[in-house]
Amino acid sequence: MKIALTLSIALAVILITSGSLVFSNFHDVANGDLQMSPQANAISIPLHGSCVFITNEKSLRHISTGKRLTVLVTLSFRNQGELNNLLANLQDPLSYSYHRYLSRQAFISEFSPSASEYNSYIHFFEDQGLKVTRTYSDRVSIGLSGTASQFEAVFHSQIMYFKGSRGTFYAPDSALWVSADFGKILAVSGLSDRFEATISPMFCGSGSSQQLYGADFQAAYQLKQLYLQYGYPSNDTVATILWAGTNSSGSPVAPYDPADISTYFAKNLPSGEPAPSVYGYPVCNALPPGPSSQYDSTNANVESTLDLEMAGSTAPGASIVEVYGSAPTIVDLNTAFASVLSPNYNTTVNSALSRVVAISNSWGAKNCSDPTWMQYEKEAAARGITVIASSGDNGNTPSPIPSFPACASYNDSGTLAVGGSFTKLSGTPSINGSGTTGILSQSVWFNTPYQGNGSQGGVSKIFSEPKWQLSSSDANGVISGAANITGVSSGRGTPDIAADGANMTIYLSTFGQTNYFTVDGTSIASPLVGGEIATLDHSLHSLEGFINPLLYKLGQEQVSGKLGGRPVFYFISNGSNTDFKAYDGYSLAVGWGSINSYNLISAQIGHKVIFNETGLSSGKWYVNISGSSEYALAGSDIVYCLPNGSYSYNVSSTNQYYTSYPSHGNFTVNGTMTLNISFKFSKFAASFGESGLPIGTNWSIEIYNLSGNIVDQSSSSTAIRFLLINGSYSYFAQDTKKDYKPSNGRGTFVVAGNNSTSIVVNFNPVLYNESFIEVGMPVGYWYLNITNSSGKTFIASSNSTNISLEMMNGTYTYRAGSGNRLYFNSTTGTVILSGGKPSTIIINFNPYLIPVVFNETGLPNGTLWSVTFGKETLSSSNSSIVFYVSNSTLSFNISKITGFHATPPNGSISVNGHEITESIAFSANKQTGNAFLNYTAILSSRVFQVFITLAALTLISAAAIVARRRRK
Repeated sequence: MKIALTLSIALAVILITSGSLVFSNFHDVANGDLQMSPQANAISIPLHGSCVFITNEKSLRHISTGKRLTVLVTLSFRNQGELNNLLANLQDPLSYSYHRYLSRQAFISEFSPSASEYNSYIHFFEDQGLKVTRTYSDRVSIGLSGTASQFEAVFHSQIMYFKGSRGTFYAPDSALWVSADFGKILAVSGLSDRFEATISPMFCGSGSSQQLYGADFQAAYQLKQLYLQYGYPSNDTVATILWAGTNSSGSPVAPYDPADISTYFAKNLPSGEPAPSVYGYPVCNALPPGPSSQYDSTNANVESTLDLEMAGSTAPGASIVEVYGSAPTIVDLNTAFASVLSPNYNTTVNSALSRVVAISNSWGAKNCSDPTWMQYEKEAAARGITVIASSGDNGNTPSPIPSFPACASYNDSGTLAVGGSFTKLSGTPSINGSGTTGILSQSVWFNTPYQGNGSQGGVSKIFSEPKWQLSSSDANGVISGAANITGVSSGRGTPDIAADGANMTIYLSTFGQTNYFTVDGTSIASPLVGGEIATLDHSLHSLEGFINPLLYKLGQEQVSGKLGGRPVFYFISNGSNTDFKAYDGYSLAVGWGSINSYNLISAQIGHKVIFNETGLSSGKWYVNISGSSEYALAGSDIVYCLPNGSYSYNVSSTNQYYTSYPSHGNFTVNGTMTLNISFKFSKFAASFGESGLPIGTNWSIEIYNLSGNIVDQSSSSTAIRFLLINGSYSYFAQDTKKDYKPSNGRGTFVVAGNNSTSIVVNFNPVLYNESFIEVGMPVGYWYLNITNSSGKTFIASSNSTNISLEMMNGTYTYRAGSGNRLYFNSTTGTVILSGGKPSTIIINFNPYLIPVVFNETGLPNGTLWSVTFGKETLSSSNSSIVFYVSNSTLSFNISKITGFHATPPNGSISVNGHEITESIAFSANKQTGNAFLNYTAILSSRVFQVFITLAALTLISAAAIVARRRRK
């Protein structure tokens, strides 16, 4: 049977505001843009990855305000972080929580909204005039009914009709808003009826192929051996989710006829097996099961009948409950999922669903992410319920896109996607499976003559590749290797496994005929696996839950030859669909192939693995297997109970004087086994190197063990080596003169056998502050030439009065200089830094003196004259007077001389580093009248005095000559 369903759901956006409605473009919201309300700065928060496909459709008209709508509001879980941790631990075989699933009540207590919070939402909607049609015991969702106008008022958005590719539909034309007090709303389903569903059962003639019945796969998948050994899954329930159809007039009809199901199990189960108990659970105003299903023109009755007959065939004695809505819309599907997990129908159905272990979905939609569905998948994973979905039937179309919900998976929750195989059975197939002995061959289900028919697979562009696919080199290699086809190098790949998808016979009443019909499609595969899961859970006395991580681990071990037990999968290596070929191992056509149920149980049932120790004198020893550690005292064995598979281990001991041989290794479990561990006394090298010290510098390492005992060594080379027993140590490194300090001078290390320890200690010089203060120079830069004891010179300069230097201990000489040529310093000195004691050194600068020369002209030779310059007065009978001054501006004054006057007689001079000459011109004073006679008289008198003096000198000379002659 081919079910090709594409769902398009509007709305999955909740917007929170404290103000009134502000419409925003719905297309932007769907694309993830934040919308800001101008009132109260409220922000609309789109729900990313939701199944909303309104793009460029044209709105036609407003919906009738009186039209009644059925809506599901879903709230977010509490304690999301704790829930995520729980889900991870539930899938970790080495965790205490592995497969310790929560009961429904325990889940509600831990993660559901509180009762008061849940009731506040109920009261809120009732106060808005809406009718609360359904509540749920897990307090996650609320069913509502009301008119379109009432929902528009509550969520502040208009509901409009749009024209789509397949007709008209209604949907909100903008984002939704509610009060911030009700911000726990995760999603709203039902404000749109848009869907593009094509439920097209593909009836096929058997031709030369075998006619298969559901019971044939009890032997094909090795379920019979489990029934013989563990009994039938009579206390387990498989749920299916679907919808009921309509007749040719559009009136609703029943989903299936219970008489058809009863007949099938009576005729087509092996003799002596208990028949399943089948129940229908209608939601969203769907009709109860009954004979009106035969008039279904949508073929939904074919799917319902197929689901129930297949699930019951692989889970004889189990309860099979179909939970179905009235149409293939997201509100119907989400309501059905909510009702499976939190039933509220009648005592019989409620009791059956309290034991649900698997949920089968033989429908599909566009690759999308619906927040309500994904949240319920988390609840299912926490409670150990396996969610299964057909991978889709579009394997014969060039569109390698997986369908929803098959693709809906994360690391620790999600869907087991099931592809379709074409199966040939060994033995003698019969209508009740009694003659079937096993599988003769399998290939990819792919019907070339029928466009679009074939096992569908691909890589999601919405869901990331989960860790269980990433950790499988085979699966991850297939996914990344198909990038040229899928357009993405990493993403969630589907399917995960396969089951039969062809030549299946069902018993059905349709349009007046009640007979056997043969159908194809992955819709066969999902419910077959649903019943298989119920049998596995019953045989294990434990829930498989989210089984994907386990299946990928075992699949990888099988394909790489490391699976200790018998093969868990029937690998399918024949055939292909349009895009993907089947291989031994994983493929995007049929996943890992079909499951051998008996071998899967064997792979999960543990065997005794004994670690036998010799040689350890005292203390505890440990064996760690993939993160799970066990210990024993010396002389005692350590025993694990492990399922078939391949493992790695490490051995250690609290007795540090001993090393185990081997210290680690790998082993494969395929029954009880013993591994021998021998301990030997030994010491091992721990080496330390240094960098940063001058050659020949002495340094040391001190080693402390956990008891505080010290071992130390020093060296002037670049390496220090210790021989130590296994254990944990701390170390302390230092330069013995403490002139250098290590950046990693303290630390810890572990000695573990021959895995040598090597640590490099990085030293850096210890620097202290030394200050030089300049005094006397008002402006300009100055510098220091500093030379250390090794003769290395460096220069430091400054434009301020201070030069501060970081210097090591040692002796330094220095010389100061100035960039200002008007000042000089002749200071040299020595600085000694010892023990990091800094000092301050004063550098005195003195100004250079500049000559200022006064030259006079006009005075008779020998005339005494004077100049006062600043505060200094100098006199001279020469023509020049010289002053020596520093840069400054000074005034001068020329002293008066009788009969002469100076030009200039006074003034000021600015000295700025250069010699200055100032010319002074003396001029005789002009004389008139008596003044001239006086000057003449003075001049005549001086001439007369000179004459008398010369005459006297002549007479004295003559007298001396006469006297000399007389003596002769």
